Order: sequence, then C-alpha cells, then structure tokens
Amino acid sequence: MQINIFFNKNSAEQAETIRQAWYSTTSSNQTRDAFIFNECIDHFEGDPTELLDYLEEDEENETIQRKVTIKSQSNEVLKSIAAVINKPVSTTYRAIIAYTIDHLSDTKDKEKTAETAEVSRLLKAKIALMEKTLQEIKELIK
Repeated sequence: MQINIFFNKNSAEQAETIRQAWYSTTSSNQTRDAFIFNECIDHFEGDPTELLDYLEEDEENETIQRKVTIKSQSNEVLKSIAAVINKPVSTTYRAIIAYTIDHLSDTKDKEKTAETAEVSRLLKAKIALMEKTLQEIKELIK
C-alpha cells in the first residue's frame, strides 16, 4: 500500500546509513529507501515509549512529504505504535528511523549472531557430508 509520510529532509542520508549497516553490498537501486524504512518498523523491538526521546529532536527538523510503499503488516505495527505514544503516524515513523540509526550496533550484533549460527549450521552439515563420504570411501577400500 502507498501512504504519504512527512520524512526528514535528510531521509535519503538516513536510509543510506541504515543500508550500509544492514545491506552493505547493495545500492539504493537494489534496496529502495521505502524497503529500508519498512525494515526499521519490522526490526523495532523497543518499548514505544523509548521513541518519545526522539520526538523532541524531530521537532527541529524540516520535513518533506513523500509517498512511500509500506507493507500492510508494517503499516499496522506503525499505527499501533503511534497510538501507544499518542503521536501522528509520520512523527512516529521518523522517530523509529532515528531510533534505528542510534541502535544500529545492537541490530548489527543480532545479525552477526544469527549469521554465525547460520554458518555454524552450514559447517555442521558439510562436516556430516564429509564424514559420510569418508565412510563410503572406507567401504569401497575394504
């Protein structure tokens, strides 16, 4: 779905900062800003009241209106968070983006842990395959 949102004027730089942290091997053509901002909503695991700190900073920033595509599930989450803190959706969206940028190292650590676990599972599977192959070779040699 498409919605109109008032983003910070520096939203392109914000998207690039997050893109570099989460998708460092892609360009803005491959992972659009709207996708990055959807990911911010989807990855938000904080308490909605934590966003209140970012609302004060947000008041000083100039905004521009942009039409963005947002997943319906992300939109529902965004609306719910906005309702909890009793702020407009655009303001909440900007706060989530700012929160995400401030907590990039936290999410990067989580991704590294998940990445390490995936590599570990892959290695275990490869080792099991090698052991099976060695067993088959031993059987052939007998």
